[in-house]
Amino acid sequence: MCSCNAGYRDISKKGATQLQCIALCEIYLQKQSETLSFCDQKNSSCIHQRSTYHLLEASCQSNKTKLDIKNITNSASGILSDPSWSNLSSSEVSTVVNGFLETVELSVLKSFSKNPSNQNFSTPEIGVATKVAKENCSFITLNVGLNSMNVSCDLLPKPEDGAIFISYKSLDSRLSGGFLKSLGAAEENTAVVNSQVVTGSITSQTTENLNSPVTFTLYNLQALDSSQVSLCVFWDPKLSGWSQRGCNITFSNVSTTVCSCDHLSTFAVIMAPCDIKEDHGLLYISHIGLSLSLLCLFLSLLTFILCHSLRSPHTSMLIALCGCLFLGQLIILFGLHQTRFIILCSIIAGCLHYILLCAFCWMTLESVLLFLTVRNLNAMNYLTSRRSHFPTACFIGFGVPAVIVTISAAVSYEGYGTRKRCWLNLNLIWSFLGPVCVFITTNTVLLISTVWLLRVKLASLNANISTLKNTRLLTFKALAQLFILGSTWVLGFFQCGTGAIVASYLFTICNSLQGAFIFLVHCLLNRQVRAEYRKVFLRLHIKKPESEAVSGSTVPMTLISPEVSKTELSL
Repeated sequence: MCSCNAGYRDISKKGATQLQCIALCEIYLQKQSETLSFCDQKNSSCIHQRSTYHLLEASCQSNKTKLDIKNITNSASGILSDPSWSNLSSSEVSTVVNGFLETVELSVLKSFSKNPSNQNFSTPEIGVATKVAKENCSFITLNVGLNSMNVSCDLLPKPEDGAIFISYKSLDSRLSGGFLKSLGAAEENTAVVNSQVVTGSITSQTTENLNSPVTFTLYNLQALDSSQVSLCVFWDPKLSGWSQRGCNITFSNVSTTVCSCDHLSTFAVIMAPCDIKEDHGLLYISHIGLSLSLLCLFLSLLTFILCHSLRSPHTSMLIALCGCLFLGQLIILFGLHQTRFIILCSIIAGCLHYILLCAFCWMTLESVLLFLTVRNLNAMNYLTSRRSHFPTACFIGFGVPAVIVTISAAVSYEGYGTRKRCWLNLNLIWSFLGPVCVFITTNTVLLISTVWLLRVKLASLNANISTLKNTRLLTFKALAQLFILGSTWVLGFFQCGTGAIVASYLFTICNSLQGAFIFLVHCLLNRQVRAEYRKVFLRLHIKKPESEAVSGSTVPMTLISPEVSKTELSL
């Protein structure tokens, strides 16, 4: 079966029996000539396009100019090092890059086809490697710097066939992840090219839908964090941007990423925001879990507010904590996906940012209170002192998060609200995760210190042994509470990669456990609270006999035994 040689394209009409080949040089020269006809001669974009045109023209007339690969590399390096690149807009960059990449690839491929040999040239801006396939080879490997390309010899049937590999050392800074067309606007701004831009090609006519995929090993320019994911992409001239079609990652570690593609073009590795995928099961669990948590938090709030015998500085802080969690989870349930109105979504994101920070701040204040109680037990018991420290705690618990959110909004107000949810985008996410890490670390240190002090004081058989034991119980409850609240956001770091769906389920389940845990530990497992519940239950279900007169002597004796003292109903 006949086919066009390298550097030519079949333009036969369907059904035609005669093969009609046209030189690719003619196609690209005509295309760039048409582009230049509409170009402003003084524009930086036009200057680059004209330089690219001259390079292509010289390459297509190589019989006259004798342009070899070394000269092509130097000319391309000169275009890339031109400082006027910084004056181009993103649309102008994509137009210039379209012609430039096609020109360099075609020029090197045409020169290599005329003189097949193993060559390697490098400049500060570009590196080029060419290699001829040997007889009975299985695959050939081309290396430029830390990047490499593997091509199966099945794609190179002729003895003079070979491959070229080009690495652009600085083009990655000009082709940002904003050219990745598969992401939304918010995610595009945070995606970056995380490898050098490389081009691979072969002398064979077939470069699409390859039987044996071509693999590229590309060196990562920076390490990924847990909120990002790597993507293998190629530059699509039709889209004037990056596309993932036909490429996938076969291996990735901290330093390198291996891409496998079923076609040849210009490739790179994009570091993009992690897209957390939710299935229907996860959505149902989230709604059910949050509804259960809201119910438990509501019951806890009613218990702490209405039962006056439970009032103490500790329960006041629990009221503040439960209130913040209740409002936060209410917003997550009904407001997180209200992305239709941009301003409303930003307000929701700001409120959620503030309320969740308040919850962690109040949790830290609870740990401070428990620590001071144990440390100053001999002088003053902070849990039973008549002096109220709650106004000061309110100033800190609501004031510190307000300062953080105000600074964040002033620095980057557009960071509140994304295309998919009313939450912080990746540019601003550390204004939440940073303080949360500080709160969790402070909590952990304080609670461990409290446990150690309790161990020492209990060993010395202090006179306030019952108070110490009660404080120890509260401390262990606070530790468990810290684990439940803290683990939720720690799991949020792992919602990318192969274990994303598992981490998402655990994240949702831990969120639903927050309210249930507080209600179980601080209400149902508290003897004093259970006694109050018993009183309410008896008052609602025990009716006075109709024959009894209204007097103090008719009060049912089963309501509560006078022998039950406050010490027996303690925590």
